[in-house]
Amino acid sequence: MILTAAVPCLLQRQKPPRRNRNFPEGDANKGALKKQIRRHLNAAMKLGTLDELEEALRMCERYDVQPDGEYFKAIRKVEYLRIKEGLRNAVRRRHIGTLEKAIQTARASPFARQLASAISAADKLRTQLVQYKVHRHAPPDLEQSTVSEIRSFKAPPRSVVTVMTAVHRLLGYKYREVLTWQRIQTLMGQSRDDGLISRVKRFDPSVPGLRAAEHVDQLLKSTSYDEVLMASNGTARFYVWASNALDKVYGELGKGKRKKKKKK
Repeated sequence: MILTAAVPCLLQRQKPPRRNRNFPEGDANKGALKKQIRRHLNAAMKLGTLDELEEALRMCERYDVQPDGEYFKAIRKVEYLRIKEGLRNAVRRRHIGTLEKAIQTARASPFARQLASAISAADKLRTQLVQYKVHRHAPPDLEQSTVSEIRSFKAPPRSVVTVMTAVHRLLGYKYREVLTWQRIQTLMGQSRDDGLISRVKRFDPSVPGLRAAEHVDQLLKSTSYDEVLMASNGTARFYVWASNALDKVYGELGKGKRKKKKKK
């Protein structure tokens, strides 16, 4: 009776082992999927973006793909792309603190040489922003050496001509007197009381009329501090001076401060 009772129990169909939901067809399916993941990782290494590489690495970890040389190369490339993206975002934000942090991270990384050009561009922008902050909150340091530097341009960038035209218009020169760069160079070459620095120090906001002020306004709005600074540090100082002087002219004319060009 005991044996008879035990037979049905022994003959009962045993339940199959629980299947791995990631590999419903067992080891064969598991091996095929791992090969597919490796191919995906290799493709991401060649042409993939940072997001695609990160996703490929997550797949490797999720399905327990054995790390190999390509896997570790992918990790290194992700680190490189993250630092590069950090520099790009910092430049886009144009924030001094963010730029300094991104530059420091890049310089301390193993990819400093590979990212040399990106680091240099970010550092140049950081310097410009620092100088802009200083220039905007302190009187521009205008010296004869600055004038000589600007005057030495044989074929200056458009922004340099624009700013120096605006400066001379504010100092009372007529439009026809500053039509060409050669004429502006001649005016900058004058010395003593007629020199540019002396005239700037004696600037009288009541001298330029409304037409001159509107002309200067158009000139300054046609460029930007960043553009001028990239062309010439000395001219950037005159840009700040001209901008502040124009506000004084409008105040003298009873129009108050002009509307500044909105930053994009």
